[in-house]
Amino acid sequence: MSIIGGFSPTTKPPDSLVPIHKFYQKLPGHALANDTDVLDFNRVPDYAHNAKLVLIREMDRCHLADAFAWFKGSHRVVDDPEIKDLRWMTLGGQYDWNQKAYPEGAHPDFPADIYKLIHGLFPEIRPEAAIVNFYSPGDTLSIHRDVSETSDAGLVSISLGCDGLFIAGLEDQSTGQIKHVVIRLRSGDAVLMSGLSRFAWHSVPQIVANTCPPWLSEWPADTFPLAEEANTSNHFEAWRGWMANKRINVNIRQMRD
Repeated sequence: MSIIGGFSPTTKPPDSLVPIHKFYQKLPGHALANDTDVLDFNRVPDYAHNAKLVLIREMDRCHLADAFAWFKGSHRVVDDPEIKDLRWMTLGGQYDWNQKAYPEGAHPDFPADIYKLIHGLFPEIRPEAAIVNFYSPGDTLSIHRDVSETSDAGLVSISLGCDGLFIAGLEDQSTGQIKHVVIRLRSGDAVLMSGLSRFAWHSVPQIVANTCPPWLSEWPADTFPLAEEANTSNHFEAWRGWMANKRINVNIRQMRD
C-alpha cells in the first residue's frame, strides 16, 4: 500500500468535517444562495478583497488560448442505453480500489488531448490518470483525500454541468485544528490542489439541481456536426436533456514522480 507524505488512504476523516458535510448535504437551494460562508465566485468577483482568497498567479488570455488550442475533443457513439446510468469511469492509469493503489508496470495511455490541455494550463503536472464522476442531484462524494499516488504533484478537478458544493479541509499546523472552505463550483470551474492542499480532505455534499448552463443542457444532441448535410441520423438524439441535471467531474492526477 502506498503512503505519501506520511498519509495513508485508509485513515478515517476528521470528526469535525462530518457535520459540515451533512449540513451542506441538506441545505435547501434558497438558503444556499444566501449562505455567505460559501465561496461563490459569481457572488464575489473581486477576489482581491476577499479574506478567504490569496492570489497565487494569474493566467493571461494568450496562455489560456494556447492551452485550449490543443483540445479538439471527439465524438463517440454509444448505443447501449444503460450507459446513461454510468456513475464513474477511469482514464489512463487504472486504480485498484481494493488495494487502494495503482498497479505496477505499464498503464493505459492517458487521452492525448486532455493531457495537452491540462499540462498546458499546469505545466508542473504530468497527467497520467483520471477519475470521471457522473453526478445527479441527491448524489454525494464522501470525505476523503487522495494519497495513493507516489507523487505530490497537484490534483486538477474540472466541473461541467450543474453546480456542485465542494468542501476542502486541512489541518492548521499551528493549532492542529481543521480549517475548511466551502466552494460553489460551476460549470467550467477548475480546482488545483497543490502544496499543502494536495493532501486536503475534501468532499462533495450536494449537487444543485437545475443549474446546468442552457448552452450545455442539450449536449451532445444539439452539437452533432452537420447531420442533415451528411444525410445521417443524429446518433446523440437519445441523449437530449441528459446533461440538464448532471454534473461531470474530471479529477486528474500524476501517479508517480
